[in-house]
Amino acid sequence: MSTIRVEFSEDSLFGGWENMEFYNAPACAKAYGDQLHKALEAYFPGVTIEVSNTDNDRVRLDSSDFAALQAVNDVVGDVYQKFYWVRYTREGVADALNVGFWYEDKFGYIFSAHEVETDDGIQYAITTHKGEMPAHNSLTYKTKNGLLDAMADIASFEDWNLFGL
Repeated sequence: MSTIRVEFSEDSLFGGWENMEFYNAPACAKAYGDQLHKALEAYFPGVTIEVSNTDNDRVRLDSSDFAALQAVNDVVGDVYQKFYWVRYTREGVADALNVGFWYEDKFGYIFSAHEVETDDGIQYAITTHKGEMPAHNSLTYKTKNGLLDAMADIASFEDWNLFGL
């Protein structure tokens, strides 16, 4: 086998998802394609990999090797199910702050943004870590918008990752 071609559609990525305003669909599709390409290259070294966002969903090999086709389908499913390709909008981040988000910058700082239950009710926090715990720095915000503005100053919303993913 010398070539693997995978085509996917935004319908296959988001079919049945609600509240699409929470996701940056073009950025999700790009991230999915990039991650799928990288995963297939790692699994099939030396094979030409072509991944494209189209109106169709299909996998094509220049081989009739059923085991290879099954392996490609397994990689495709694994990349999809990890959801590392999901890119959020400001609205999506705001909706999921109860779960929390994290982001790692190019200097190795890890930022965590989440809701915090206090004696005064719900507040919002960003903690910064580099290396071992405890937190290097922690800032709290009284409003969700204050936290969202601070998050936007750190990185684009599509670069923040949901906790647990």
